[in-house]
Amino acid sequence: MDPAEISLMLNIMEWNKAHIVIGSKLHPDSRVFYPTSRKILSWGYRMIIRSLFELNVKDTQVGLKIFKKRVAKKVFPRIVVKAFAFDVEVLAVAQKLGFSKIYEAPIKLRFRPGGITSTNFWKISLWTLWDTLAVFYRLKVRRYYD
Repeated sequence: MDPAEISLMLNIMEWNKAHIVIGSKLHPDSRVFYPTSRKILSWGYRMIIRSLFELNVKDTQVGLKIFKKRVAKKVFPRIVVKAFAFDVEVLAVAQKLGFSKIYEAPIKLRFRPGGITSTNFWKISLWTLWDTLAVFYRLKVRRYYD
């Protein structure tokens, strides 16, 4: 990702008085190049997120996010997940605490293959699903974040 996108994200935060601004592969101005297989898996995960959480964003998984200081101070101490469902937990907890002004910003992303074997890929996918279901359980059933 291009670090120059951070200045645009800060502008979006200021213009909209946003609580959080997140990079989004699905923003109309994003330029994203990655394999069809990844697009299909991303779509599937987005459908799971959409069915479990009432997040008002399309793409939770881009690692580029900025937070107002007061939002970060309220949200991050409550976070349990330290891996792949971290993004979902942060956004779900923020929204639960009333920080619903979350805006998406365009990104430039070029996928670089390598690093994850197919065995690791499936392990990571299963852990991500497990962690996502655990966030749902803590949020909706246990009311852990209240």
